[in-house]
Amino acid sequence: MHIRSREKAVTANSLDSFIYQTDMSRLIILLFVQALCLSVFSGNITKKYKTHNTERGTVYFIMPQKMDKASGSTAQKELLFDVTSLITTDSIHVTATISAKEPVTDSLVTIRTADGHAITAPAEFLYRELGKKGYVNRVRFGMLRSDFKSLFAAPSSFTLDYGKGYLFAFPKGKWVKEQELVNSILGLMELNR
Repeated sequence: MHIRSREKAVTANSLDSFIYQTDMSRLIILLFVQALCLSVFSGNITKKYKTHNTERGTVYFIMPQKMDKASGSTAQKELLFDVTSLITTDSIHVTATISAKEPVTDSLVTIRTADGHAITAPAEFLYRELGKKGYVNRVRFGMLRSDFKSLFAAPSSFTLDYGKGYLFAFPKGKWVKEQELVNSILGLMELNR
């Protein structure tokens, strides 16, 4: 009987040791990947997103980014957008500002990749303000995080189409930086899940 309890104690200690080592290994890998992500984006990634802890989990907020008007766009300015995602869900929400001569009325947004793939999402109208040169429209739409991630894995920019000729895309030079930023933040989200 004494030998069995000693074996159980040895097994329990071995298991505790294994769990501790596994947790430490995971922590070291997590810290290494986070450091790598930070260095990939020249250390400025922390200024590009925020996190907030809530009862439902951690919310990641990617600070406002700009997409240029695409060729043939009828929009007055570039698109200003931000991204929010609750880490415990598989979705992201994009909130965008569209400046145009007319009010934005379409309730769908279509995102097209260079290879012809398209994602269509219902858009929620938030508000509209009349400015000096037209309307400032604020809209929101959601999509699966995996779809959002695939958009930023492509070799060239996608085009965001909000109807009535409101087209937006990243220019080549800006696309690489935007890819690095979004992919680094999405990587951190996956690690911290």
